[in-house]
Amino acid sequence: MAAAFFAELMKEPALQEWRCFQPILGALAEKTQDPSSTVRQMAARGLGNLVSGAPEKLRKHKGAILEALRRGLEDVASAEVVAESLLALAKVVDELKGKAVGSTFKDLAKATRTFFDAEQASLRSAAFTLYGVLAASATRRWRSFFTEELANTWASLVLHLRDPDPGASMACQGALRLCAPFLGLRRVRQGIAVNTRLSAAELQDDICSQLAQESPKHQQALYIATRRCFLRSCVDLQAAALDVAGLELRGGGRSRVQGLQGAGKAEQVLRVGCGRAGRERAP
Repeated sequence: MAAAFFAELMKEPALQEWRCFQPILGALAEKTQDPSSTVRQMAARGLGNLVSGAPEKLRKHKGAILEALRRGLEDVASAEVVAESLLALAKVVDELKGKAVGSTFKDLAKATRTFFDAEQASLRSAAFTLYGVLAASATRRWRSFFTEELANTWASLVLHLRDPDPGASMACQGALRLCAPFLGLRRVRQGIAVNTRLSAAELQDDICSQLAQESPKHQQALYIATRRCFLRSCVDLQAAALDVAGLELRGGGRSRVQGLQGAGKAEQVLRVGCGRAGRERAP
């Protein structure tokens, strides 16, 4: 209860004027390593709430706050703590922007993408939220890095536009739009920027269609991401991967995909997956 109280207290604007701020901040940072996962979760929430309660104090103590929340991403015992830390980091990074975040920017980007295929929808949604904030906060210093980073993650983002969880799908769509300026594919980049009223599924359809016309190499990369998601993920995510594999094969046509190294694999995923998904969903 005390941790929850202090987490909400950090929202209060008057907090910046209190002389007891330093002890409260120190206590919250310490509680991020508490034996209780609930206490660790509330501590992470409190650190994120500093954005609205004490933004000046946040900037002053940014190093300690970012480090405490970054440690939360390594909490293997509680998905709730990790999700809370991701959301808190999204608030903090959005307030600080990329330049003030410093070298932690790279560490956060690399750590965040490891949760894209997490079994828990809350983790996926929170990870997409933070990734979008990182894209929007990438200053000139980090633009080259984030362009290279997106070369490794764009296919996963496109795939999760059909995430079975509505919240994760919406967060993914928001992240992809914020990441669009870093995409090397001109037509895809323009399509994302222009088609702002498309649903997540419609946007995925449009991107797959553009890939078939513009870049077989990137179409193959999407096949690989689809296969990886199918082999590693839970049943619901496997179904989303199958939707993309089928869409690519139908949309691209045999003549467009027969030269791709991954085309046969995609067909195999589609055939095997339909059978497996059918068996696992059968009553």
